[in-house]
Amino acid sequence: MAIKNIILGGFAMFLTACSGVNVDHYQQNTPKFDFIDYFTGNVQAWGVIYDWKGAVTKRFSIDMNGAMQQKEGKDIFHLAEKFTYSDGETLERYWDVARDPEDANVLYGYAPEVPTKAVGKQSGNSIQFKYPFLLEYKEGSTIKVSMDDWMYLVDTQTLVNKNTVRKFGLKVAELQIFFRKETK
Repeated sequence: MAIKNIILGGFAMFLTACSGVNVDHYQQNTPKFDFIDYFTGNVQAWGVIYDWKGAVTKRFSIDMNGAMQQKEGKDIFHLAEKFTYSDGETLERYWDVARDPEDANVLYGYAPEVPTKAVGKQSGNSIQFKYPFLLEYKEGSTIKVSMDDWMYLVDTQTLVNKNTVRKFGLKVAELQIFFRKETK
């Protein structure tokens, strides 16, 4: 009986991990979200990181600035992020983002911590990025995790982000970030 329960429990976890909403579900939602437009200029953000049990492990703020640049003859969106954690630690991350030439709603993101590329699709007021990420585990070492990164535009200035971090298909952490775009 115990083996049957373990198998059924594993199957249920598998189904839960495979189910989910496709970004096209939000196609009719407004305001329409354009990643590059929203992150052009200065954006402030605040967030928390939860461990797999749901306990907050870190709090942080982010100062961001994005602008189009020419790289190798192509228009590339460059996004600079400066994280400041509640313990005083700081971290800088830089993203280069390009639109798919055949589908403007598909974006590709590149960062040093992303070993291949982040693939995102915009629809309605949302975007979903999926990508592998090299997460610092111990000083000098990293582990490769999978990111499932969702952003939802609330109004023209406010954006909410939920990012689920998985290893071997199991949730190991979750981030929530709230963004506010500076007005001109």
